[in-house]
Amino acid sequence: MKILVIDDDECIRAVLKDAMESLGHEVLCSSNRLEALEQCRRDEPDIAIIDNNASLRAS
Repeated sequence: MKILVIDDDECIRAVLKDAMESLGHEVLCSSNRLEALEQCRRDEPDIAIIDNNASLRAS
């Protein structure tokens, strides 16, 4: 399964990425919603884990 993790906290992204990859999933990460939208269009993930507080723009 291809999973997209969207969170502005780099540590949380890393922990989720490591955990999901250890279960055999392909994991994509994004630090903001606009970048995530581009990744969704390009990579077509099966599911997304989203931080509702993630910013719209790159910081």
